[in-house]
Amino acid sequence: MRHRWPVHGTLVVIGVTTLAFAGAAYGQTVPPGSAADGQRVFTGDFDTGDFDQWPLCQTRFYNDPCPGMPANYPLTIEPGHQGPYGARVEVRDGDQPFCCGERAQLVGPSLETEGEDYWYSWDVNVDPEFPTSGSWQVLMQWHSTADGSPPLNFLAEGDNLVLETRPRPNEPYTGITNIWTTPLNKGTWHDFQIHVHWSSDPASGFMELWHNDVRQTFTATPSEHGSGVSCVGAARCGFRNIYPGDAGNRSMVTYYRDAGINGTGVVHHDGFRVATTQAALE
Repeated sequence: MRHRWPVHGTLVVIGVTTLAFAGAAYGQTVPPGSAADGQRVFTGDFDTGDFDQWPLCQTRFYNDPCPGMPANYPLTIEPGHQGPYGARVEVRDGDQPFCCGERAQLVGPSLETEGEDYWYSWDVNVDPEFPTSGSWQVLMQWHSTADGSPPLNFLAEGDNLVLETRPRPNEPYTGITNIWTTPLNKGTWHDFQIHVHWSSDPASGFMELWHNDVRQTFTATPSEHGSGVSCVGAARCGFRNIYPGDAGNRSMVTYYRDAGINGTGVVHHDGFRVATTQAALE
């Protein structure tokens, strides 16, 4: 299924001031490691027992910096999967804080700019009662500064967990490609390591993926592919992952869904980290 879901850049507005974060500010979250091991540039694993690692929390009730967020059901801390704490993200019918879908989410600082190369760890588990739908239910995304949909995101699609790319943020909604898929297996943890070289040049950008400690191969070639080498069966997929003319992307750990989906849904997130090397994720 090809999704026509907008994710507007105006989501990260606090009052009348848009949040903007440079890569340097992102890197201040955790002291850098040795040059040989790379460095951790962001830790959002919730092991502080709160959401204060994250710059921005967005729910039906709140759209401001996470420190100081009052307790409420959309975003809560729970026992962790890979550490002492994790995040429980809940969306109920009508949880639409602003345009274009129901959501509760954590927004990271801007980091993914032209030529940057980063490794990510992220663990996700959808609750056994999570609603099944053929429409879009986003679990993780790298959202552009452009108003519209992201160039790269993970979402629940029916009974599958899929990785989706798209060539443009808005209409025409063509060229959207699911480049990897696995059974969603509600109630089961999916542990990811993700390596992305970020670029608006389709011959330069690429992605690699590990799922539950196994390196994955891709099942389709994005329309924004530019290297001339098919991604099908490949462990590295080359494609444009920053929209042309856009400043770059930012990470969002989320449960964001089509407002037409009924029923309460719960997603568990843990272990989100960003580093310059795979070793620095540990």
